[in-house]
Amino acid sequence: MIVGIDQGTTGTLGILMDVEGRVIESAYRTHKQLHPRSGWVEHNPVEIWENVRDIAIELVRKALSLDHHVQGIGLANQGETVMAWDRSTSEPFANAIVWQDTRTQDWIDQLARGADISEYVAATTGLHLDSYFSAGKMRWLLEKEPAIREANNKDILCLGTLDTWLIWNFTRGGDFLTDASTAARTQLMNLKEQAFDPTLLELFNIARPSLPDIIPCDCQVEIRNVDPILDGIPIAASLVDQPAALFGHGCFHTGQSKATYGTGCFIYVNAGG
Repeated sequence: MIVGIDQGTTGTLGILMDVEGRVIESAYRTHKQLHPRSGWVEHNPVEIWENVRDIAIELVRKALSLDHHVQGIGLANQGETVMAWDRSTSEPFANAIVWQDTRTQDWIDQLARGADISEYVAATTGLHLDSYFSAGKMRWLLEKEPAIREANNKDILCLGTLDTWLIWNFTRGGDFLTDASTAARTQLMNLKEQAFDPTLLELFNIARPSLPDIIPCDCQVEIRNVDPILDGIPIAASLVDQPAALFGHGCFHTGQSKATYGTGCFIYVNAGG
């Protein structure tokens, strides 16, 4: 059997299915939406991790009760949402800043007035400058949170999207990773190189050691030191939510597309190789 976990904007959905895709069991947990100011949207990353962990345990336990083993866990995440934590303690420095958050829009608008910068960002990342993406949020955390700046100076800062946070916790801090599809949503990844771009890191004032390594989406990361019922099961795949949905809808061929309606509406097209 397989467990699929979709860590979304308003909650986490887990589904236990057989290898033919038939649903055996599902579980869902919401998390709080925090709005400290107008236009600001935050999540408690510890609450999200505990929900994901508990759903995974519940569904693996269900599989075992049916005398089946879970061969792997697939993980989808909400994408551009970012957070910062202490590399040595795994404690978050602040709430996660959600993709919907617009606190960085004024600075991003100023940046976008430079034609050369706008063109470089678009050509390198495939994305237009917008507060939606992770890079501006990371810059804001570094500028506005003294503890995060201090951690950065001491080389104990981890900056990551929620896939990175979840993999970090599933491995008890053993793996600091992000999958390529989520890294592509940070507005820091060079698409051709599939690596964080030095020019963009300088633009957003982000140090490379604070960011995770980029790995393929079929990651095969083994869960360890979390719970005996989960330990040894691989996270077999990790994707950002919309490419995950494109795959889930079976859009395997060039030109096929999907539209999903959740907190927002997203249309994705399979552009081919």
